[in-house]
Amino acid sequence: MARCRQGRAKQLMLRGRLGPGVGVARRVAFTWATLSAAAHHHCYELAPTAAELRRLHTEVSVLLTQLDGRTESER
Repeated sequence: MARCRQGRAKQLMLRGRLGPGVGVARRVAFTWATLSAAAHHHCYELAPTAAELRRLHTEVSVLLTQLDGRTESER
């Protein structure tokens, strides 16, 4: 999976047999879509709040830890 350069293809591989499972894959897809929307908001939309961005940062940290297979104490 590391050799694949396309983000969407990597997201699809997360659901496969060797990936972490559908639950994690769904969380990754949702977080990616939310971050993308936050980075590309339109002038008629409200920008994300600091609390929303902190929550997304926390979610990304948790997902990276799960995908890495290590616990926080092992880092």
